[in-house]
Amino acid sequence: MDASDNGFCNCRETLIRGDRVSRPVFLGGCHDCEYVRRRNRLIKLASKLASDECGEDDPNAWTRIFAREMDRLSAERERSSP
Repeated sequence: MDASDNGFCNCRETLIRGDRVSRPVFLGGCHDCEYVRRRNRLIKLASKLASDECGEDDPNAWTRIFAREMDRLSAERERSSP
């Protein structure tokens, strides 16, 4: 975590309209700041791959391809991490 265990961290995902909200908790798990940072580094490449594949005229297709590429890149990165 980025901050002491007070339920808050410094991830951009927890800054909403200028206010810091507590870390999200999903399905009994907890927010992983380092995973968020690693995954966020893939956004630019996934965006480029989606735009290269379908352009930007069909937002539904672009979003589908972007999500697929984020999943693929994330899985590759996780497999190659020690």
